[in-house]
Amino acid sequence: MDLTREQILESVERSPACVAAQDKAGWLALFSSDGTVEDPVGGAVSRRGGHPHPHTHEDDLGRFWDTFIAGNEIRFEVKADRFGASELARQTVIHTRLSTGMAIDVPAYLVYEVVLEQGALRLKRLRACWDLRLRTTRALLSGPSGLWTLLSMGARMMRVQRMGWVLEYSRGLTSGIFGRGTRAAAALAHAVSTHDRSELDSLFAPEATVELPSGEARQPDAMIDAFGEGAGLRVVEPVSAGWLTGFAYEHTRAGHEPESGIGFLEFDPSSRKIVRVRLFKDGLVL
Repeated sequence: MDLTREQILESVERSPACVAAQDKAGWLALFSSDGTVEDPVGGAVSRRGGHPHPHTHEDDLGRFWDTFIAGNEIRFEVKADRFGASELARQTVIHTRLSTGMAIDVPAYLVYEVVLEQGALRLKRLRACWDLRLRTTRALLSGPSGLWTLLSMGARMMRVQRMGWVLEYSRGLTSGIFGRGTRAAAALAHAVSTHDRSELDSLFAPEATVELPSGEARQPDAMIDAFGEGAGLRVVEPVSAGWLTGFAYEHTRAGHEPESGIGFLEFDPSSRKIVRVRLFKDGLVL
């Protein structure tokens, strides 16, 4: 089934609306039978129906809500939306006032995947790319209120979640591409802008693919030809989570109006090389 942008956007917008209204039942009903949330990417994955509690029967998604959403004021400031065939990539700032009173603003890149299930559109996958280590460090540096917030959140996680989940979630503090992903995104933009094929090749693993636009895989070398002679590519506001780096980008060409989009780099944990590039750009067929 081909989805329109309006259908995708309507399905996606229900999620922040339920969060703002503290509507747990409505939020859970948005997900498909195999729906997942990775928030942030690189930590634990919460699955619909996963690991039901023996007494409360709460699954992974229900516990995710109880851990991170319940009792908090959360507002999504949307900076840009870009569409794929059944996906929406969103650049946003997540404004949160926690139950402790502490306010946190988190720049993030989100990807929502929408599917048709039993006659209704559902969210199959939500991936959130934001820097857990940076947010944790800033909370610690903010003084007693930040330390109290981290301790309170830790206690809530231990109370609501499984120990294995807590350990998986904590991987985001120690395992990932971090600043190296930001530098790779800048190097990628430089290689495309200067038509430096050698520099471009050095960034990629042998099996890497580039989706230009998202959903259409090509070889990495195709990026230079696709963006065109005299093109400029600039990466804006990159953020890394796990082995994923999200960014906004600006594409300029002589005689054309500047264009913008949202991109993601996925990295191989062993080589630290790029294995996949996904670019979401409205109206652009490269």
